[in-house]
This record gives sequence, C-alpha cells and structure tokens, in this order.
Amino acid sequence: EIRVQEMVDWVCVLLQPAAGDELQGLKRGILEIADTLVVTKADGSTLPLAQKTRLMFEQAAHLSHDQVSRVLEVSALEGSGVDELLTHLEDSLQRKSNDGSLLDQRKEQNQNWFRALVEEGVLRRVREDPDLQRELSKGWAGGKQGFFARADSLARRLGHGPAFQP
Repeated sequence: EIRVQEMVDWVCVLLQPAAGDELQGLKRGILEIADTLVVTKADGSTLPLAQKTRLMFEQAAHLSHDQVSRVLEVSALEGSGVDELLTHLEDSLQRKSNDGSLLDQRKEQNQNWFRALVEEGVLRRVREDPDLQRELSKGWAGGKQGFFARADSLARRLGHGPAFQP
C-alpha cells in the first residue's frame, strides 16, 4: 500500500457496502493513505447498505482526522456518482497543483524512486557476486563483534567505509 502512495498523485479506495467491520483490520493500512473513499454498488437493494457504509467511513475519517477528503457513493450499474467522483478528483488535483503540494509530492516520489533504484542496484550486486554470496553464507560466527566485523568487511568490498560502529 505504501508503494502505491509513492507512485500516484491520488489514492482512491473502493469499498463494498457493509464491508466495514470484518475487513477493518485488513484495510487499515490502505485507509491511512487514501485521499478519497468510494463506496461501490450504491444501487438497488444494496443502496441502503452503501449509504450506511458511506456514513460510517465519513464518521471514522472525521474522528481519526485521516487525510480522507471525501467519501462518495457510486453505481457502475446505474452510472450514478461517477460524474461527481471525476469532478471531485479533478478539483482535488487542481487544488494540490495550485497550492504546490502536487509538485512537492512528485519531488518526494522521485526521491523515493531514486533511493529504491540505488538500493536495488546494491542488492543486485551482492546477489550476483559469488565471493559476497560465500561471505554471506558463512553466517555470523563470533558473536556480536563478529557480526559487526563481517558487516564492515562486506561494506568495504562494496566500496564503502565501515558499515557499523559497535
């Protein structure tokens, strides 16, 4: 879920009607990064459940002071709420653009991607170097001091100074 936030301008989470209590623990991480919550299937016999779910999440977002800006209901079957959702997303992105937070967010996203690429490159080098693999497979014999000495040795072989200071 956190990787998603590092790649997009807006996080919109789709929720099914009455899918609150039993899934709350599973959804907690994604709800913390959501900008907009959308309750789906807001039509026919599920409309009352969708409305109840929307109210529940509106109250939860208000009480927890999450960043959720809006909780909407939509029906793909009837097409209701779709225009409101699109307008809301466009308005929200325009506000973020106008106040500079979109540019700040993209700078942070680029920095996160840069770090991830560097870390992946270092890990790839470790995985592809047979000598480093042998060194890693030796284990951590020698107690805590041996652990730090081995980590320093590997860091130096990657062209870095000491990895850790005990």
